[in-house]
Amino acid sequence: MSHELRTPLNGIMGYAQILQQDKNCTPKQKEGIGIIYQCGTHLLTLINDILDLSKIEAEKLELYPENFHFPSFLTALTEIFRLKAEQKKLTFTYLPLIEIPTVIDADQKRLRQVLMNLLSNAVKFSDRGSVTFKVSLATDLVADVADGVRVSPDRLLSSDNLSVFQADVMDEVSLSSENLSSPDQLSVTSATP
Repeated sequence: MSHELRTPLNGIMGYAQILQQDKNCTPKQKEGIGIIYQCGTHLLTLINDILDLSKIEAEKLELYPENFHFPSFLTALTEIFRLKAEQKKLTFTYLPLIEIPTVIDADQKRLRQVLMNLLSNAVKFSDRGSVTFKVSLATDLVADVADGVRVSPDRLLSSDNLSVFQADVMDEVSLSSENLSSPDQLSVTSATP
């Protein structure tokens, strides 16, 4: 099923890239083509998240750990969200661990996905104030994200799981927000092993 969703989208995105190279395009046309490409990229991310969620539910998601430079990974990630926060007139604060490990062994793609989903939702659902991203080390690496969104305490915990990670809670937040969102983002984040 994944190729049935990705193949047409990759065709659209590939053709948009080709059109952007066309020297006969006006700046306005290039801007429109850029929007098509950005929307395609966003849609591909949503498709991948949905497919990942189905793999998680079927307990078939595989992790591929590798060694990578952790400080540059975090810097690149935080710069993306610092810019997004500034566009919404939010203060974005990154509080790194005093001694961040230089190299870690983890699935870089999945770690990026989890952190991007958490930070994306924090920025997306904060209308004012700040978003703080803190990385610390306990027994394991811990990433905390604090924002201005308030979920009532009775909704935070369900029987044995954090209900804030369930899609229906994010539906409530989405419905009360003017932002477009993917309620599955936090679900994918909480379920990723």
